[in-house]
Amino acid sequence: MGIEANLGTPLAEAVRKVGSQSAFARLVGKSQTSVYGLLRDNKPLWAESVLAVEAATGVSKEQLRPDIYRLAGDVSHQTVPANLRPVR
Repeated sequence: MGIEANLGTPLAEAVRKVGSQSAFARLVGKSQTSVYGLLRDNKPLWAESVLAVEAATGVSKEQLRPDIYRLAGDVSHQTVPANLRPVR
Protein backbone atom coordinates (compact mmCIF):
# COMPACT_ATOMS: atom_id res chain seq x y z
CA MET A 1 0.00 0.00 0.00
CA GLY A 2 1.08 3.54 -0.71
CA ILE A 3 0.39 6.93 0.79
CA GLU A 4 -3.35 6.54 0.08
CA ALA A 5 -3.63 3.93 2.84
CA ASN A 6 -3.26 6.65 5.48
CA LEU A 7 -5.31 9.40 3.87
CA GLY A 8 -9.02 9.98 4.33
CA THR A 9 -9.64 11.98 1.17
CA PRO A 10 -12.08 11.01 -1.58
CA LEU A 11 -9.15 10.77 -4.00
CA ALA A 12 -7.33 8.35 -1.70
CA GLU A 13 -10.53 6.31 -1.40
CA ALA A 14 -10.79 6.12 -5.19
CA VAL A 15 -7.16 4.99 -5.46
CA ARG A 16 -7.75 2.29 -2.84
CA LYS A 17 -10.83 1.06 -4.72
CA VAL A 18 -8.88 0.45 -7.92
CA GLY A 19 -6.10 -1.24 -5.98
CA SER A 20 -2.99 0.87 -6.45
CA GLN A 21 -1.61 4.18 -7.63
CA SER A 22 -0.39 2.46 -10.80
CA ALA A 23 -3.85 1.05 -11.58
CA PHE A 24 -5.38 4.45 -10.91
CA ALA A 25 -2.81 6.09 -13.19
CA ARG A 26 -3.76 3.70 -15.99
CA LEU A 27 -7.44 4.53 -15.43
CA VAL A 28 -6.86 8.26 -15.84
CA GLY A 29 -4.07 8.09 -18.42
CA LYS A 30 -1.42 9.65 -16.20
CA SER A 31 1.78 8.43 -14.57
CA GLN A 32 1.92 6.83 -11.14
CA THR A 33 4.24 9.67 -10.13
CA SER A 34 1.55 12.22 -11.03
CA VAL A 35 -1.01 10.36 -8.93
CA TYR A 36 1.41 10.21 -6.01
CA GLY A 37 1.95 13.98 -6.33
CA LEU A 38 -1.78 14.67 -6.09
CA LEU A 39 -2.05 12.54 -2.97
CA ARG A 40 1.10 13.92 -1.35
CA ASP A 41 0.23 17.56 -2.00
CA ASN A 42 -3.51 17.14 -1.34
CA LYS A 43 -4.34 18.49 -4.79
CA PRO A 44 -7.65 17.92 -6.57
CA LEU A 45 -8.17 15.26 -9.19
CA TRP A 46 -7.82 16.48 -12.76
CA ALA A 47 -11.21 17.74 -13.92
CA GLU A 48 -11.10 15.70 -17.12
CA SER A 49 -10.73 12.50 -15.08
CA VAL A 50 -13.58 12.96 -12.61
CA LEU A 51 -16.35 11.20 -14.52
CA ALA A 52 -14.21 8.17 -15.41
CA VAL A 53 -13.08 7.83 -11.80
CA GLU A 54 -16.65 8.13 -10.53
CA ALA A 55 -17.79 5.42 -12.95
CA ALA A 56 -14.93 3.07 -12.07
CA THR A 57 -14.90 3.55 -8.30
CA GLY A 58 -18.29 4.78 -7.18
CA VAL A 59 -16.70 7.77 -5.45
CA SER A 60 -18.99 10.62 -6.47
CA LYS A 61 -17.93 13.54 -8.61
CA GLU A 62 -19.24 15.84 -5.86
CA GLN A 63 -16.79 14.29 -3.40
CA LEU A 64 -13.90 14.23 -5.85
CA ARG A 65 -14.29 17.84 -7.04
CA PRO A 66 -16.70 19.83 -4.84
CA ASP A 67 -15.34 23.00 -6.44
CA ILE A 68 -16.86 21.91 -9.76
CA TYR A 69 -19.82 19.74 -8.70
CA ARG A 70 -22.09 20.73 -5.83
CA LEU A 71 -23.70 18.24 -3.48
CA ALA A 72 -27.46 18.01 -3.98
CA GLY A 73 -29.20 20.64 -1.90
CA ASP A 74 -26.04 22.69 -1.31
CA VAL A 75 -27.00 26.24 -2.18
CA SER A 76 -24.53 27.93 0.13
CA HIS A 77 -22.23 28.95 -2.72
CA GLN A 78 -24.79 29.69 -5.38
CA THR A 79 -24.93 33.29 -6.48
CA VAL A 80 -26.56 34.95 -9.41
CA PRO A 81 -24.28 37.30 -11.34
CA ALA A 82 -25.40 40.93 -11.21
CA ASN A 83 -26.11 41.03 -14.94
CA LEU A 84 -28.57 38.12 -14.59
CA ARG A 85 -30.51 39.41 -11.58
CA PRO A 86 -34.06 40.66 -12.18
CA VAL A 87 -34.39 44.42 -12.49
CA ARG A 88 -36.68 45.95 -9.87
